[in-house]
Amino acid sequence: MELIAAFIDWIADPDNLTAVSTFTIAVFVVALAVVTRRQAILTKETIRVTERALLDLERAAITVTFPDPVERSAAEWYVAITLSNIGRSFGTVRGIFLKIGAPDSLPVKPPKKGYEERAIDLILRPGETWNGLPPIRMPSKQEGQIVYGFIRYEDVFARTWRRRFAVAVWSDENAGPQPYQPVGGEVYNGEALEE
Repeated sequence: MELIAAFIDWIADPDNLTAVSTFTIAVFVVALAVVTRRQAILTKETIRVTERALLDLERAAITVTFPDPVERSAAEWYVAITLSNIGRSFGTVRGIFLKIGAPDSLPVKPPKKGYEERAIDLILRPGETWNGLPPIRMPSKQEGQIVYGFIRYEDVFARTWRRRFAVAVWSDENAGPQPYQPVGGEVYNGEALEE
């Protein structure tokens, strides 16, 4: 009881009351600063996740397809390539880079140089397809030759993508259900942002 009475007498002094009030305000300010900092971190993380979702979901996604099998009886084999935008915004194709190899000659990793470049400056809208690329003349009529390379394109967010492709070419007589069989796995048939 004496302790409580002493505390009441002590706090009744205006200087001591000011000190206690100042200390209490300081504790609340520190607590507010900690909570505000944490909220800022969470807000930045939310913005980052939202931006990533927007960039990944709303971007262009341009693919390479091979619409028609080569004719076994043709004097020369030509391979046609079609580009399609399966994404949700437009993309600008900046070029296609090609190599042709003998059957089973695909290197372990895609080479960095030595591709034949076909310059393209083409905007593909969502759902749009383009087959205006001149067909690729194959060096021979050997079954299983490999056509590989990549396309470079930009999305609406000014990022440059590289979509790789690699297929073994079979004639209409020997292809079965798939005249262009993907080869090389994900490393040759994937997509990545350019650094």
